Amino acid sequence: MSDTGNDDEAVTFATTVIEKMGSTEALLMAMRLTLMVGQRTSPDDPAVVEAAHDAVAAIKRLGALTGAFTPPV
Repeated sequence: MSDTGNDDEAVTFATTVIEKMGSTEALLMAMRLTLMVGQRTSPDDPAVVEAAHDAVAAIKRLGALTGAFTPPV
């Protein structure tokens, strides 16, 4: 998204999602979207699978750091 208008639109959308859903649900939605994109584009491509794992791990770390996710006991 190099177009500034699109960037502004994306930030507005993300802000609305967080305000309406809360940070935990927004992070869970981000994980689901990441997995869906990976599954639809190239589910058998090892690089795509690895990237999806990395993205989900990053989202989980962010959730733990912000207190949105609590680690399982």
